Amino acid sequence: MTDLNYHHLIYFYEIARAGSVVAAAEFLCLSQSTLSAQLKSLEHALDVQLFDRVGKRLRLTEEGKLAFKYAEEIQALGHEFLSTLAGNASTPTPHLSIGVVESVPKAFPRRLAEFLLRTEDGVRLRFVEGTHAGLLSQLLAFQLDVAILGELPSSTDLSQLEHVRYDRFAVSFYGAPIFAQNSGSLQKRLSELPFVLPSRGSRLRHAIDQYFGEQGVHPLVLLEAEDAELQLALCCDGHGLTVLPQFAARAAVANGSLVDLGKLDRVYDSIWMVSHSSKFQKDLVRTLMKRFRIRRAD
Repeated sequence: MTDLNYHHLIYFYEIARAGSVVAAAEFLCLSQSTLSAQLKSLEHALDVQLFDRVGKRLRLTEEGKLAFKYAEEIQALGHEFLSTLAGNASTPTPHLSIGVVESVPKAFPRRLAEFLLRTEDGVRLRFVEGTHAGLLSQLLAFQLDVAILGELPSSTDLSQLEHVRYDRFAVSFYGAPIFAQNSGSLQKRLSELPFVLPSRGSRLRHAIDQYFGEQGVHPLVLLEAEDAELQLALCCDGHGLTVLPQFAARAAVANGSLVDLGKLDRVYDSIWMVSHSSKFQKDLVRTLMKRFRIRRAD
Protein backbone atom coordinates (compact mmCIF):
# COMPACT_ATOMS: atom_id res chain seq x y z
CA MET A 1 0.00 0.00 0.00
CA THR A 2 1.28 3.48 -0.89
CA ASP A 3 2.18 5.64 2.11
CA LEU A 4 0.19 8.88 2.24
CA ASN A 5 2.11 12.14 2.02
CA TYR A 6 0.25 14.35 4.48
CA HIS A 7 1.78 17.54 3.08
CA HIS A 8 0.16 16.72 -0.24
CA LEU A 9 -3.14 16.07 1.54
CA ILE A 10 -2.99 19.44 3.28
CA TYR A 11 -2.32 21.18 -0.03
CA PHE A 12 -5.27 19.32 -1.59
CA TYR A 13 -7.46 20.38 1.35
CA GLU A 14 -6.63 24.05 0.89
CA ILE A 15 -7.19 23.87 -2.89
CA ALA A 16 -10.63 22.32 -2.29
CA ARG A 17 -11.53 25.02 0.25
CA ALA A 18 -10.35 27.84 -2.01
CA GLY A 19 -11.92 26.42 -5.16
CA SER A 20 -8.84 27.02 -7.31
CA VAL A 21 -5.06 26.50 -7.34
CA VAL A 22 -4.55 30.25 -7.76
CA ALA A 23 -6.46 31.18 -4.59
CA ALA A 24 -4.90 28.36 -2.57
CA ALA A 25 -1.39 29.26 -3.72
CA GLU A 26 -1.92 32.84 -2.59
CA PHE A 27 -3.21 31.66 0.80
CA LEU A 28 -0.31 29.21 1.30
CA CYS A 29 2.32 31.63 -0.08
CA LEU A 30 3.41 29.06 -2.67
CA SER A 31 3.79 29.27 -6.43
CA GLN A 32 0.96 27.90 -8.55
CA SER A 33 3.33 25.51 -10.31
CA THR A 34 4.53 24.06 -7.00
CA LEU A 35 1.00 23.56 -5.72
CA SER A 36 -0.16 22.00 -9.01
CA ALA A 37 2.78 19.57 -8.87
CA GLN A 38 1.90 18.57 -5.29
CA LEU A 39 -1.72 17.93 -6.32
CA LYS A 40 -0.63 15.78 -9.28
CA SER A 41 1.65 13.79 -6.97
CA LEU A 42 -1.24 13.08 -4.62
CA GLU A 43 -3.53 12.03 -7.47
CA HIS A 44 -0.79 9.76 -8.83
CA ALA A 45 -0.20 8.18 -5.42
CA LEU A 46 -3.93 7.57 -4.89
CA ASP A 47 -4.50 6.64 -8.55
CA VAL A 48 -7.65 8.79 -8.72
CA GLN A 49 -8.68 12.16 -10.14
CA LEU A 50 -9.64 14.50 -7.30
CA PHE A 51 -10.99 17.47 -9.29
CA ASP A 52 -12.91 18.24 -12.44
CA ARG A 53 -12.31 21.64 -14.02
CA VAL A 54 -15.45 23.74 -14.46
CA GLY A 55 -14.59 27.06 -16.10
CA LYS A 56 -11.95 28.70 -13.94
CA ARG A 57 -12.89 26.72 -10.84
CA LEU A 58 -12.23 23.19 -9.65
CA ARG A 59 -15.02 20.85 -8.60
CA LEU A 60 -14.42 17.81 -6.44
CA THR A 61 -15.02 14.41 -8.01
CA GLU A 62 -16.71 11.70 -5.93
CA GLU A 63 -13.26 10.47 -4.90
CA GLY A 64 -12.28 14.06 -4.18
CA LYS A 65 -15.28 14.55 -1.89
CA LEU A 66 -14.30 11.47 0.09
CA ALA A 67 -10.69 12.65 0.30
CA PHE A 68 -11.82 16.10 1.44
CA LYS A 69 -13.92 14.57 4.25
CA TYR A 70 -10.92 12.64 5.57
CA ALA A 71 -8.56 15.57 5.09
CA GLU A 72 -10.90 17.76 7.15
CA GLU A 73 -11.03 15.16 9.93
CA ILE A 74 -7.24 14.78 9.89
CA GLN A 75 -6.87 18.55 10.20
CA ALA A 76 -9.26 18.59 13.16
CA LEU A 77 -7.43 15.70 14.83
CA GLY A 78 -4.14 17.51 14.35
CA HIS A 79 -5.46 20.62 16.10
CA GLU A 80 -6.94 18.45 18.85
CA PHE A 81 -3.61 16.65 19.31
CA LEU A 82 -1.67 19.89 19.68
CA SER A 83 -4.27 21.30 22.04
CA THR A 84 -4.21 18.17 24.18
CA LEU A 85 -0.40 18.23 24.38
CA ALA A 86 -0.64 21.81 25.57
CA GLY A 87 -3.10 20.74 28.26
CA ASN A 88 -5.91 22.86 26.83
CA ALA A 89 -8.37 20.15 25.88
CA SER A 90 -9.20 16.52 26.46
CA THR A 91 -12.00 16.10 23.92
CA PRO A 92 -12.51 17.48 20.42
CA THR A 93 -14.71 20.54 19.98
CA PRO A 94 -17.68 19.71 17.75
CA HIS A 95 -18.25 22.16 14.93
CA LEU A 96 -20.84 22.43 12.18
CA SER A 97 -21.05 24.56 9.06
CA ILE A 98 -24.64 25.33 8.09
CA GLY A 99 -25.79 27.03 4.91
CA VAL A 100 -29.10 28.89 4.82
CA VAL A 101 -30.78 30.01 1.62
CA GLU A 102 -31.71 33.71 1.70
CA SER A 103 -35.44 33.11 1.30
CA VAL A 104 -35.74 31.05 4.50
CA PRO A 105 -36.94 33.21 7.44
CA LYS A 106 -34.20 33.79 10.01
CA ALA A 107 -36.47 32.40 12.73
CA PHE A 108 -35.77 28.90 11.41
CA PRO A 109 -31.93 28.90 11.69
CA ARG A 110 -32.27 30.75 15.01
CA ARG A 111 -34.37 27.88 16.43
CA LEU A 112 -31.93 25.41 14.91
CA ALA A 113 -28.98 27.16 16.61
CA GLU A 114 -30.81 27.15 19.94
CA PHE A 115 -31.42 23.40 19.58
CA LEU A 116 -27.76 22.65 18.82
CA LEU A 117 -26.46 24.83 21.65
CA ARG A 118 -28.77 23.03 24.07
CA THR A 119 -27.88 19.62 22.69
CA GLU A 120 -24.07 19.83 22.55
CA ASP A 121 -21.98 21.74 25.08
CA GLY A 122 -19.23 23.80 23.48
CA VAL A 123 -20.41 23.28 19.92
CA ARG A 124 -19.11 25.82 17.41
CA LEU A 125 -21.50 26.86 14.67
CA ARG A 126 -20.81 28.65 11.39
CA PHE A 127 -23.79 29.95 9.43
CA VAL A 128 -23.43 31.13 5.83
CA GLU A 129 -26.08 32.53 3.49
CA GLY A 130 -26.32 31.93 -0.21
CA THR A 131 -28.41 30.84 -3.16
CA HIS A 132 -29.97 27.41 -3.53
CA ALA A 133 -27.46 26.38 -6.21
CA GLY A 134 -24.47 27.83 -4.37
CA LEU A 135 -25.25 26.17 -1.05
CA LEU A 136 -26.02 22.85 -2.69
CA SER A 137 -22.68 22.99 -4.50
CA GLN A 138 -20.87 23.65 -1.22
CA LEU A 139 -22.74 20.82 0.47
CA LEU A 140 -21.85 18.34 -2.27
CA ALA A 141 -18.21 19.47 -1.98
CA PHE A 142 -18.30 18.76 1.78
CA GLN A 143 -17.74 22.43 2.55
CA LEU A 144 -21.03 22.45 4.50
CA ASP A 145 -22.45 19.90 6.91
CA VAL A 146 -26.07 20.96 6.45
CA ALA A 147 -28.01 23.16 4.02
CA ILE A 148 -31.38 24.77 4.82
CA LEU A 149 -33.23 25.19 1.54
CA GLY A 150 -36.55 26.56 0.35
CA GLU A 151 -37.08 23.80 -2.19
CA LEU A 152 -36.11 20.18 -2.70
CA PRO A 153 -32.87 19.49 -4.62
CA SER A 154 -33.09 17.58 -7.89
CA SER A 155 -33.37 13.79 -7.84
CA THR A 156 -29.79 13.57 -9.15
CA ASP A 157 -28.41 15.50 -6.20
CA LEU A 158 -30.68 13.67 -3.75
CA SER A 159 -29.06 10.37 -4.63
CA GLN A 160 -26.04 11.54 -2.61
CA LEU A 161 -27.98 13.28 0.15
CA GLU A 162 -30.50 12.83 2.94
CA HIS A 163 -33.21 15.35 3.77
CA VAL A 164 -35.92 16.21 6.27
CA ARG A 165 -38.92 18.25 5.16
CA TYR A 166 -40.59 20.74 7.49
CA ASP A 167 -43.87 21.52 5.82
CA ARG A 168 -47.37 22.90 6.11
CA PHE A 169 -46.25 26.06 7.88
CA ALA A 170 -49.38 28.22 8.04
CA VAL A 171 -49.06 31.53 6.13
CA SER A 172 -50.74 34.86 6.98
CA PHE A 173 -51.04 38.43 5.74
CA TYR A 174 -49.05 40.84 7.92
CA GLY A 175 -48.87 44.59 8.05
CA ALA A 176 -47.80 47.47 10.28
CA PRO A 177 -50.49 48.49 12.80
CA ILE A 178 -51.65 51.34 10.55
CA PHE A 179 -53.02 48.80 8.06
CA ALA A 180 -55.18 47.21 10.76
CA GLN A 181 -56.87 50.57 11.48
CA ASN A 182 -58.52 50.81 8.09
CA SER A 183 -62.16 49.84 8.00
CA GLY A 184 -63.63 47.22 5.73
CA SER A 185 -62.82 43.65 4.83
CA LEU A 186 -59.17 43.01 4.02
CA GLN A 187 -60.19 40.57 1.31
CA LYS A 188 -62.08 43.32 -0.54
CA ARG A 189 -59.14 45.73 -0.28
CA LEU A 190 -56.30 43.42 -1.39
CA SER A 191 -56.13 44.93 -4.89
CA GLU A 192 -55.86 48.44 -3.40
CA LEU A 193 -53.05 47.82 -0.89
CA PRO A 194 -49.28 47.84 -1.51
CA PHE A 195 -47.37 44.59 -1.01
CA VAL A 196 -43.83 43.51 -0.18
CA LEU A 197 -43.54 39.93 -1.46
CA PRO A 198 -40.93 37.20 -1.95
CA SER A 199 -39.13 37.32 -5.29
CA ARG A 200 -40.68 35.53 -8.23
CA GLY A 201 -39.45 31.99 -8.69
CA SER A 202 -39.66 30.99 -5.07
CA ARG A 203 -42.01 28.22 -4.03
CA LEU A 204 -43.89 30.49 -1.61
CA ARG A 205 -44.30 33.26 -4.20
CA HIS A 206 -45.79 30.76 -6.63
CA ALA A 207 -48.35 29.71 -4.00
CA ILE A 208 -49.15 33.36 -3.19
CA ASP A 209 -49.68 34.25 -6.87
CA GLN A 210 -51.92 31.21 -7.27
CA TYR A 211 -53.97 32.31 -4.26
CA PHE A 212 -54.38 35.84 -5.65
CA GLY A 213 -55.39 34.43 -9.02
CA GLU A 214 -58.07 32.24 -7.46
CA GLN A 215 -59.40 35.24 -5.54
CA GLY A 216 -59.39 37.51 -8.58
CA VAL A 217 -56.94 39.84 -6.83
CA HIS A 218 -54.38 41.97 -8.69
CA PRO A 219 -52.02 43.11 -5.92
CA LEU A 220 -49.93 46.27 -6.14
CA VAL A 221 -46.46 44.79 -5.63
CA LEU A 222 -44.18 47.70 -4.75
CA LEU A 223 -41.22 45.68 -3.55
CA GLU A 224 -39.88 42.16 -4.01
CA ALA A 225 -37.19 40.72 -1.76
CA GLU A 226 -35.24 37.47 -1.99
CA ASP A 227 -34.18 37.89 1.63
CA ALA A 228 -37.05 37.02 4.00
CA GLU A 229 -35.57 39.21 6.75
CA LEU A 230 -35.51 42.26 4.45
CA GLN A 231 -39.10 41.51 3.46
CA LEU A 232 -40.05 41.46 7.14
CA ALA A 233 -38.19 44.70 7.91
CA LEU A 234 -39.78 46.59 5.00
CA CYS A 235 -43.20 45.47 6.16
CA CYS A 236 -42.49 46.58 9.74
CA ASP A 237 -41.51 50.00 8.36
CA GLY A 238 -44.99 50.33 6.86
CA HIS A 239 -44.11 50.02 3.17
CA GLY A 240 -46.85 47.48 2.56
CA LEU A 241 -48.42 44.20 3.52
CA THR A 242 -46.47 40.99 3.29
CA VAL A 243 -47.12 37.26 3.38
CA LEU A 244 -45.03 35.13 5.72
CA PRO A 245 -45.12 31.80 7.57
CA GLN A 246 -46.61 32.44 10.99
CA PHE A 247 -43.53 31.19 12.85
CA ALA A 248 -41.39 33.77 11.02
CA ALA A 249 -43.51 36.75 12.12
CA ARG A 250 -44.18 35.64 15.69
CA ALA A 251 -41.62 37.95 17.34
CA ALA A 252 -42.69 41.00 15.30
CA VAL A 253 -46.33 40.39 16.21
CA ALA A 254 -45.43 39.95 19.89
CA ASN A 255 -43.60 43.29 20.06
CA GLY A 256 -46.34 45.14 18.18
CA SER A 257 -44.36 45.84 14.99
CA LEU A 258 -46.75 43.75 12.89
CA VAL A 259 -50.36 42.70 13.01
CA ASP A 260 -51.64 39.33 11.78
CA LEU A 261 -54.34 40.29 9.27
CA GLY A 262 -55.56 36.80 8.50
CA LYS A 263 -54.46 33.37 7.33
CA LEU A 264 -54.33 32.41 3.65
CA ASP A 265 -56.49 29.34 3.13
CA ARG A 266 -54.70 26.36 1.59
CA VAL A 267 -51.37 28.20 1.34
CA TYR A 268 -48.43 26.69 3.20
CA ASP A 269 -44.66 27.04 3.21
CA SER A 270 -42.05 24.29 3.37
CA ILE A 271 -38.37 24.16 4.33
CA TRP A 272 -35.89 21.37 3.66
CA MET A 273 -32.88 20.43 5.80
CA VAL A 274 -30.38 18.58 3.63
CA SER A 275 -27.16 16.78 4.56
CA HIS A 276 -24.80 14.14 3.24
CA SER A 277 -25.81 10.49 3.24
CA SER A 278 -25.60 8.94 6.72
CA LYS A 279 -22.27 7.28 5.83
CA PHE A 280 -20.60 10.70 5.82
CA GLN A 281 -22.64 12.48 8.52
CA LYS A 282 -21.15 13.74 11.76
CA ASP A 283 -22.82 12.41 14.91
CA LEU A 284 -24.27 15.81 15.74
CA VAL A 285 -25.78 16.09 12.25
CA ARG A 286 -27.48 12.71 12.73
CA THR A 287 -28.96 13.99 15.98
CA LEU A 288 -30.09 17.20 14.28
CA MET A 289 -31.76 15.37 11.41
CA LYS A 290 -33.61 13.01 13.74
CA ARG A 291 -34.61 15.26 16.62
CA PHE A 292 -34.96 18.88 15.50
CA ARG A 293 -38.56 19.96 15.14
CA ILE A 294 -40.32 23.31 14.81
CA ARG A 295 -44.01 23.80 15.43
CA ARG A 296 -46.01 24.86 12.40
CA ALA A 297 -47.45 27.93 14.11
CA ASP A 298 -44.37 28.58 16.27
